[in-house]
Amino acid sequence: MAEERDWELSRTGAGWALTNTSGRTARSVHVEFQGTFGGRPWREGVTPAGGLPAVGVVPPGHTVRMSVLNAETTHTVHVRWTFGLRRRLWPTRV
Repeated sequence: MAEERDWELSRTGAGWALTNTSGRTARSVHVEFQGTFGGRPWREGVTPAGGLPAVGVVPPGHTVRMSVLNAETTHTVHVRWTFGLRRRLWPTRV
C-alpha cells in the first residue's frame, strides 16, 4: 500500500489534478475514478498521457490534469503505478 505522501490529488474546475510528490518517477500510472450519478454507480479509468514524455510516466513534482465525466459526483479515486519493479496502489476517498 502506498503512503499519502506519494501523491497529491485536488479538484480543478471540471476535473482533477494529480501531483507526484514521492521524489521518484512513477511508471505505468493508471487512475480510476468511482462515483454515483442519478442513483447509479459509475467508474472511469484514466491513463494520463497528455504532455508526458511517455504514456503513463509521471516524473517527480509533475502535475497531470485529468478531465472526468461527472467529476463532481466522484467519491473514490484509485491510483496504481510502479516504482522500479514494485507495483503500488493508493486508494483515497474524496
